[in-house]
Amino acid sequence: MHKTVQRGIELGLVRYVDTNKGRCIEYVQVRKTYPIGKPEEWVRLLAYLHLAMVMGYPPEHIALEYAIKMGSSYRYADIVVFADADWRVPHLLVECKQEAIGERGFAEGIKQAESYARQINPRYVWVTSGTDGNNRYGIWQNGSLYALSYLPHFSAREIWWRELKRLVSTFLRRKML
Repeated sequence: MHKTVQRGIELGLVRYVDTNKGRCIEYVQVRKTYPIGKPEEWVRLLAYLHLAMVMGYPPEHIALEYAIKMGSSYRYADIVVFADADWRVPHLLVECKQEAIGERGFAEGIKQAESYARQINPRYVWVTSGTDGNNRYGIWQNGSLYALSYLPHFSAREIWWRELKRLVSTFLRRKML
């Protein structure tokens, strides 16, 4: 078993369960269960554990398969981390691709993440294909994605300021109308 997954199990973040769909991974705090047979699910599992265990993002701020309205239908982002536990302010969008996807497929993943970001306006974007080292980080500003060399750790202060700015902006717009 992968040492990151073993540690996630020990911390109570995830666990393996057997269902009528076969062997699955249960994301305990998120209350979601997915079959582990899909190559992309392994990448999402490692990204989720990295966010929670290494980056310090609280599991209650993390949504898996988050529905994003795209025209008249919905698409599903692999992971969205919110600035608040009520899931009102998107902070980080994570798009997971299977390992060894290749540069062309990975570039399509970046475009997919950008299209989701246009809809929900997160602060950061992370596109990953897992353990092969293929990671791209970005900051989303004014409808464009700008490259970053790292993904910021959880910062309650940064998230608090962003939420305060959003509330003030909303208040000012309402007051002006």
